[in-house]
Amino acid sequence: MVARLERVGPVLRVLGAAEAAEPALADLHARIQAARLENLRAVPAALARVGALAVAEDAAADTVWALASPDVHDLLTRQRGWTRERYVDWLATTLAAALLVAPDR
Repeated sequence: MVARLERVGPVLRVLGAAEAAEPALADLHARIQAARLENLRAVPAALARVGALAVAEDAAADTVWALASPDVHDLLTRQRGWTRERYVDWLATTLAAALLVAPDR
């Protein structure tokens, strides 16, 4: 997931900046975001299949889509200077806390 954000994030930043001037780019950007959400639905679906998902699949998909977004990746890595490792650890920890059934204690 992070490797994809690193590759696609810069392109999506440019696309997002250009969409205001060109309606066709706005449509493309919207379709890319919809496709991202659809692709990321696999994560909560897999967790639900094994009984590890603590929230509804739709809410989980939205959570993954938002937290693993190119925008958040850019904010934390490029703008705040986080290392790749720090971002990966944060994303994994944050998604686990938001999505997973708490382990029995």
